[in-house]
Amino acid sequence: YPKCPAVHNELINRMKLSGTANAALSKLMQAMLCDDREAQLGFPTDTFPPEKGIYLSCLKAKGWHTPGLNPSFAGAWIECENIENLPLTERDVFELWRAGYNFIKKRGDLVTLKELYEYWMSPPFGLTLGLCKLYGMALLKSLESNLAFYDFDSTKDWIYIPELDEELVTKLIRYPAEAGVRFYELAETDMLLVHQIAEASESANQESILATARTLVRKMHALPSWVKRTSGKNLFQLGGEEHLDQLTKRFRDKVLAAKDPFKLVLEDIPSVFSDSQDLTQSLREAMRGLIEIDAVLSNQFKATLQQLLDDEPGESLSTRCDAVTRTASRPEIENFAKRVKLWSDNPTQSALDALISLVVGVRKESWTDERISVGYDKIRELCIQFKRYETFTRASNKGDSSTRPVSLIFENTEGQAVELEQFISEGKVESSHLAETRSAIESQLQSCSGAERVRVLVELLAKEMKPVGSEAL
Repeated sequence: YPKCPAVHNELINRMKLSGTANAALSKLMQAMLCDDREAQLGFPTDTFPPEKGIYLSCLKAKGWHTPGLNPSFAGAWIECENIENLPLTERDVFELWRAGYNFIKKRGDLVTLKELYEYWMSPPFGLTLGLCKLYGMALLKSLESNLAFYDFDSTKDWIYIPELDEELVTKLIRYPAEAGVRFYELAETDMLLVHQIAEASESANQESILATARTLVRKMHALPSWVKRTSGKNLFQLGGEEHLDQLTKRFRDKVLAAKDPFKLVLEDIPSVFSDSQDLTQSLREAMRGLIEIDAVLSNQFKATLQQLLDDEPGESLSTRCDAVTRTASRPEIENFAKRVKLWSDNPTQSALDALISLVVGVRKESWTDERISVGYDKIRELCIQFKRYETFTRASNKGDSSTRPVSLIFENTEGQAVELEQFISEGKVESSHLAETRSAIESQLQSCSGAERVRVLVELLAKEMKPVGSEAL
């Protein structure tokens, strides 16, 4: 093994790591992931944990970590053409880095970290497994702008992930056969297309196809779970305008299913918007529609709640909720009033989501189109029940021991909720006149359907009752 680098650290430079070494390696690689721009990876200067010792002897002393350069690892080696220009202490590791770089680049296809480790452990390098893991992470950080990362997940398929993350770092250590990378370089002829898509996606680096793909994938995966699954149909009005058009749904599905960033940016997205005169504008509108649909849903639920309860978050609504909570005989209404009060006291998005989740019946992560539609009908029903309890409570408070309150709530032809109330005498003995009148009405209604009977009775009752709050009862 003539090219095996000389690394003086017995904790990490071995084939089988101890529990202490594995813990230290894990902490060090997390620091490499998150604090690569910090001097000494942000390790404290006044303490000396094992991971810091590995860093000093295996990374810093060998020239790997370059926090002031770009990239933050191997930044001094990227443009190096003559190894003689490097310090003697860096040359053996530089050759290891260059060999790993060429191994990934020349493959032209996905390379697993296990394959890289096996390559480094073979002649002429003969690297130990412990150093393979550490230097494998350093190599990936040095080539991050040109690498696409893949995770072999539970579906037994390679899934493209937008960036090197904690889960993949864990796989570098424990399951290197399930972590893969692919090297990409962009042809000059594709730059205009990349710039258009990067501008629409607000990618920080408009010169990199990988950065553009990462931005798109990251934004799509950050969408609420239900938005990733929704059919885009109007969930609140049958036949109403769709929340998402076909173009937007096709774009969403392409990005979520992406496995190849080059294909996503150079083929899939242009094919989705092939009929568009302005790719940047069309893509921007599609992304805006996906990002805003969750707010559209929340606002619809909120507007319906405020309209039916005829109130806004604040002291008044909270007081009403307390009253309903005390008098409600059904747990469903009681829980609804309590949740509305939480939102009324603190009208944040999270409180509103919790209220919507109550009526939808599942946590937000499990929302579906069908559950949302059912939940929307449910919140309307619960609001009516809420007001029914309020009306009945008010009527009961107005009455005395010789009367019973009667409340009526219905929706008129204009879609407005009508609330009426009245009192009836608590007679101990029913007069024969009342019995005869009831029998006559029942006889007349026999020929009507159930819905017709209810309509007639509601209309008759409404004529004999007064609006809620009226003093002339």
